[in-house]
Amino acid sequence: MKTIKVKKTWNGASSALLCYVLDQLELRWMIRADNGRGSLIIEMDDEDDARLLGIWEELSDIRARYLDARQRSLGTQLTFLEARE
Repeated sequence: MKTIKVKKTWNGASSALLCYVLDQLELRWMIRADNGRGSLIIEMDDEDDARLLGIWEELSDIRARYLDARQRSLGTQLTFLEARE
């Protein structure tokens, strides 16, 4: 079993939220000092990797659907504004 380590610079509230999500996904993580800045280290094995890739795929689908809906909403707003001119 291999372990994949992902390093991300700690950036406050966003990283804290990420740690909450990692806990919910039952992934191993730690914070280490890195030249005076904190780094978030996430450890995954093959099973975690496959599970996380599946979740990213679903989130990507939701993001694409959100962007489509947002674009339609903006188009409707622009049509409304053009009609008022």
